Amino acid sequence: HALIFTAVSTDLAFRDHVVVDDPPERPLHGPPRRRLRVPRDGLSPDPLQALSSGSRDGDGADATSDGGAAIEMPPLALTTQMLQCFLFGIYAYCLEMWTLLIPNAAGFTLGFVWSTIYPFKAASDGLRSQWRVQYGVSMLLILIGSVTVRRFPYISSTIAAGVGVIMCTYPLPSMRRAYGERNSNLMGSAAMNLCMFSTCLAWVIHSSPAVEYDVFVLVSNAAGVIVQGSALVLRVVVARRNARGSQSRGENAQLILSGDKESTASLL
Repeated sequence: HALIFTAVSTDLAFRDHVVVDDPPERPLHGPPRRRLRVPRDGLSPDPLQALSSGSRDGDGADATSDGGAAIEMPPLALTTQMLQCFLFGIYAYCLEMWTLLIPNAAGFTLGFVWSTIYPFKAASDGLRSQWRVQYGVSMLLILIGSVTVRRFPYISSTIAAGVGVIMCTYPLPSMRRAYGERNSNLMGSAAMNLCMFSTCLAWVIHSSPAVEYDVFVLVSNAAGVIVQGSALVLRVVVARRNARGSQSRGENAQLILSGDKESTASLL
């Protein structure tokens, strides 16, 4: 579960936008035309935003200091992965459960790396504030698990199991906003949603009465199946909503790119 999720945790929204390849042409008179950032979904930003100055891209996402697009996904998926994998890892090490230790060691390593990088790539101060709280709580629980694992190893495993429910359902707090803003990146990447849906479904089957019944594993992963499945459906809905508006907004973008001053003036 942890190993498969870490394989796609690096697939974050670092490249939400691409810059139009054609270099800006310098008109005979006046300043050079501004280059327009166009979202990857083919939709143009609002003309006023496209023409305004500032450090924000057309869809409202801040650009990072290194010029790349910022991460719009909240940090919950990364911080919970780091925490859960560490607690399960030390639990497995204490009980010499090597098949559990290896994937969780990989999961903790990548989760720690991406959680640490996150504030430098976050799209807003609000996301960085969420990260500070979640990172701090994670470090506190990691300390508690490390201190108690020798005498009470089930404290670590119990906390990890509870955190796992949050990790499986991480898109839930962002789904309403993702629909309203037509921005699927708020739920992470499609690969993350698909991977979590698949692993949760596998655990639901494994923990069912037909295989090896475990009510907690069954319920927690069933929640993951519902939320991640809903996130995948929501991605399709958002894509269709964006497609319906792409033609008219695409025409607006072409007007700006062509530098047609009269058409742009009438548009604004």
